[in-house]
Amino acid sequence: MGVLASNGGEVTVRNAIINTSGGEAGGVNVGADGIVTIENTSITTTNTTEGYGIFALYGGQAAMTGGSITVNSTGVFARGAAAGAASTIELTDVAIATKGANQSIGLRSWEEGSQITMTGGSITTSGGNSWGALAHAGSGSAPGGTVTLNNSSIK
Repeated sequence: MGVLASNGGEVTVRNAIINTSGGEAGGVNVGADGIVTIENTSITTTNTTEGYGIFALYGGQAAMTGGSITVNSTGVFARGAAAGAASTIELTDVAIATKGANQSIGLRSWEEGSQITMTGGSITTSGGNSWGALAHAGSGSAPGGTVTLNNSSIK
């Protein structure tokens, strides 16, 4: 894992390069009311079984302006940015590219209260079961997450 903010912790990353590899590697993990602010940074995750660029859970908040997220997975998931369990991710002018053997997803929001907003930027996905943006419910009949795209492109 590259960056972690949890239990109310805060991390700011500017003009950086985050590279992770192997297993369930991720660039940025935000949990339990953590906050991460990212500016003009490159996040790259490679050779993973379930990789992600930004992953937020349990009220975590992430905001990224400028830069890129690249995820290449040899396993089940390749997720650019994923939010669940009442978490939020805001992306502005970010280029996302995901490639995976199965479920290559640019943006994924699930579970009640989770939200991803992308303004500008682009999403490119490739591999089996690829989606640029995916919003769905958690388990049972619980309400799902929300994805909002403003002036963004999906390829």
